[in-house]
Amino acid sequence: MPLVPDARLRWLLRAAAFLNEGGAEPVAGLVLPNTSCFPDRFDGTPGAVQRLMARVLRHAGMSDVAVEVQLVLPDGEGAKSCKSGGSCSAPVLDQLTRRRVVRLDDVGYAVAVSTGEAGHATALTTGLVRAASSIFLSEAGLDEEIEPREREGYVDVAGALLGFGVLLANGAHITHKGCSGVTVQRVTALPVEELVVALTMSCALHELSPRAARAELDEEPRRGFDEAWAWVEANADTLALVKSNRLAIDADGYRLVEPGGFFARLFGGRSRGKPPTERELSAHARPVDAEKARRMAALRELVDDALD
Repeated sequence: MPLVPDARLRWLLRAAAFLNEGGAEPVAGLVLPNTSCFPDRFDGTPGAVQRLMARVLRHAGMSDVAVEVQLVLPDGEGAKSCKSGGSCSAPVLDQLTRRRVVRLDDVGYAVAVSTGEAGHATALTTGLVRAASSIFLSEAGLDEEIEPREREGYVDVAGALLGFGVLLANGAHITHKGCSGVTVQRVTALPVEELVVALTMSCALHELSPRAARAELDEEPRRGFDEAWAWVEANADTLALVKSNRLAIDADGYRLVEPGGFFARLFGGRSRGKPPTERELSAHARPVDAEKARRMAALRELVDDALD
């Protein structure tokens, strides 16, 4: 997984600081794609989709918001059948953006879900999470401060901070194997690399388990998770500013540290202000060159004799 460019890392930090100040937090903890977080039976019916939407809203702390799910036909053609009886093409997964969520005066929201999404678990949960994130931005009154061209990216970052980072990262890289080979689709605004960073940032900011998050990631987002987590640990002081000093983040009043260097390995992930132990220091010390040590000792003896 390629590194996320510095400019995009800084954008993610600014978005996280803004959304954190606006109240985006994982009220239900880390939401994972398993039966513990989603125990309801799903059969693809409109009622099941509505229940799934209600579950997502509950995890986001917005159970009191009225949301009606509406199934719509996808924009494109459906999957075509091949001679073997299987599906040669990838399922149609709409990346519905602002038109996914419609405000119904003051009585709630309508959320559009395509029939292509309803038949694909990852696409469906990702779409509903993004709908919930979009509703959060509206309910929190944050829309007016976000540039329209950046809003969909903010929807993704908000989802990660609300606890849905794993679901979003998986939805950013959906693979489908067909007769013509493997195709990759994305039903998020941000690419998988950036969403993995947003996920690790959320884990660090809200003390969520990185191990639990990594275990539920699909192969592609998991490939970049360790690198993203190392970056987060190396930049712990900057992550602290995301929660405590948004102005410093907005003004780029910080320095990003590349993980992997001596000081990043030594101090990364440590409590701020806590010095390393002698054991940690010795673990990073260079091996002793016996011959060089002998020569240095002899040289010190000559110097001592001359001074005497």
